[in-house]
Formats: sequence, C-alpha cells, structure tokens
Amino acid sequence: MLARYAPAMRPDLHAQYLMWAWHFVRDTYAYWPWYRTDAAHRRPTGLPSAEVLHEKLVEVLKAITTYHRSYRAAIANDKRARFPLIAVPTLAACARTDMLARMFEDFAALIPGAERALTPGLASPEALEETVAIFARFLDAGGAG
Repeated sequence: MLARYAPAMRPDLHAQYLMWAWHFVRDTYAYWPWYRTDAAHRRPTGLPSAEVLHEKLVEVLKAITTYHRSYRAAIANDKRARFPLIAVPTLAACARTDMLARMFEDFAALIPGAERALTPGLASPEALEETVAIFARFLDAGGAG
C-alpha cells in the first residue's frame, strides 16, 4: 500500500496529473484501496455529488506536489506502537462512511483515555454541522488541554 496508495505527482504538459487526481478522489469513495477497482474492493457508500467530488479534487490539486507526504507518513507509522504513547486529552474521531471506519474502534482503543466519536462526516450541511458540534463539545470541555 505504501508504494501504490499515494504516488508523488507533478504537473505535466499533458495534464495527466489532472486525470490521476480525479480518479484518486472519485475512486476513494468507490473502492478500498482506491486503486483496486474490482468487485471485491468495492465500498458500499456510493459516490457523492459532482460538486463534492470537485471540491475534494481542488483540495488535492492545491497540494499536488506534496499531498503524498501525509498519506505516506500515516501509512508507514506504526500505530500499534505509537498510539499508546499519546499522553494528552484526545478525541479519536472518524466519519461513519470513512474507508477506515471498520478499524476505528481497534485503533481508538490504543489511545489511553481517548474519547471516541463516529461522526456523520462532511457530506451534507447537516452532517458538517453535527461533526463540527462533536469537535466543539470536546474542545469546549477542555479536551484539548
């Protein structure tokens, strides 16, 4: 996964990076991992609206030459070894529709004393409002120290 999930990209004169970015964004909603586009790797969530895909695409394009660094760091990090070392108040949160939601409880349990929240995500204004409220409650309660 480290080798395939987040390749380094650069703008090119044939705009191949644009098509790559579009497929990366779109297929992340349809498959896990995004590059395994067969029935066995299909996600049940379906695609969001064209507007949502466009917004995500623009965000990836803003960081097209550096986006891969955070993905690679997250993939390479030994979460089972590092998460138990977290010593600050933590809200472990994940959208219910996230491709990693199936692993959420296992990894959140590794963080000592973490509060946990499965959020509705950002797919609609209502979902965004509820997700923001979850984070705000944690921060307002002094969860951030």
